[in-house]
Amino acid sequence: MKAGARGAFFYFDCFRLVAALAVVIEHVRDLLLRKYADVGSIGLLWKALYFGTGFGHAAVIVFFVLSGFWISKTVDRRIDGPRFWADYLVDRLSRLLIVLVPALLLGAAFDWTGVHALGGSIYAGTSGSLTIQYPVAERLGLVVLLGNLAFVQTLLVETLGSNGALWSLTNEFWYYICYPALVLLLARRLSGSLLALAVLALFPHLLPGFAVWLMGSAVYHADRRWRGRVSRRAGAAVLVVATLLLAANLGAARVQYFGSVTSDLLVGAAFAGLCWALLVIDPKPVRALGPVSRYGANASYSLYVTHLPLVVLLAAWLMRGPGHGERLLPGGMALLAFAAVVLGAVAWGWLFAAMTEARTPLLRDRVKALLGLRKPEAVSIA
Repeated sequence: MKAGARGAFFYFDCFRLVAALAVVIEHVRDLLLRKYADVGSIGLLWKALYFGTGFGHAAVIVFFVLSGFWISKTVDRRIDGPRFWADYLVDRLSRLLIVLVPALLLGAAFDWTGVHALGGSIYAGTSGSLTIQYPVAERLGLVVLLGNLAFVQTLLVETLGSNGALWSLTNEFWYYICYPALVLLLARRLSGSLLALAVLALFPHLLPGFAVWLMGSAVYHADRRWRGRVSRRAGAAVLVVATLLLAANLGAARVQYFGSVTSDLLVGAAFAGLCWALLVIDPKPVRALGPVSRYGANASYSLYVTHLPLVVLLAAWLMRGPGHGERLLPGGMALLAFAAVVLGAVAWGWLFAAMTEARTPLLRDRVKALLGLRKPEAVSIA
């Protein structure tokens, strides 16, 4: 966390790692272990593991709320600048592409290696996992690669290879565009705003996620308006209520009590309330959570974008033995393999971030110098 930053931001960064890790854990369990309905009688701990590793989608909702907060903060500081769109797009694209470009190339290389050296049911899409239900080789073409680079996966092309997690990156990118466009439209400064917002009309499946994303924006604006006017005691009460609601809504989402859109909105609203309460209370950072916060701030994006092709490759390698490509049954060896793959993905995400994500300011400043843009004020971004 940067010097002078608010204590709540420390915990926001912790949430980023927890969310990314939840996505990784669900993918590893789904790809490596047989589904719950096929494992027969298992102990309570294994039942808890199956239940507790099913919150990957809810974790993406957490990302949307946090993203809405940070991007709204960034837009609010720069919206009146003379070259807002150029300045803003260089920031966003530098942040996204410095990780995405090598992630796509390495992910495609992992998939090509897995398809040709290992094969098996995972790469054929017949293992029974929910993560990979298609032949991976069919999604390794140049058009798919270029479409993913242009953030139109799930809109015009499929996600590249095995990396289905990239669906949310499309949402994020277009929310980055549509939010300032909406702000400018409300300020009667069109500047292409209607064209940007037309994306939501053409692809309405982006709208529920955008509603969740805007909850993060609402947290920013509520904090900006009422900061210092709400007592910490009231913030603590909101924190307790929001935490209980978040736990209840996560549980309801896990058992599919509501429809998917309703669950997303409820989880997003509860988490947004929790974030606002933390901003009111502004608790001091806990030193023991320092590594969690640093990873969340510096490498959670890399972990999210890079983990799936690696996990698929490792799972295919682990399943190549006597089971002839079948996923593992619960047991000691399965648990060891599960933990090893999760830790391997986390280590890979950190290493990848050190080589890419950490160099974002350098890339951004060089591009701005090349384009003759002023160097922006440093802010925390998602």
